[in-house]
Amino acid sequence: MKRTDHVREIRLAARKAQLELRLIREGAEHEIWLCGDVQIAIPRHRELTPGVVGNNRHKLIVVLGDDWWRK
Repeated sequence: MKRTDHVREIRLAARKAQLELRLIREGAEHEIWLCGDVQIAIPRHRELTPGVVGNNRHKLIVVLGDDWWRK
């Protein structure tokens, strides 16, 4: 999955849940994002591995609900 698509999918789900997705800081290799009370790290690569995408989706279940990425 492309990094921009992953950020877009999280931003849309956060907006539906009336939460804000904020970029906290940018590093050389990762960006740190905050959605509600959950922090996630997104690598600064064009393509993300399925493991990274799945890990971020799993972390965001707490604030966005079960199967939020399928809605």
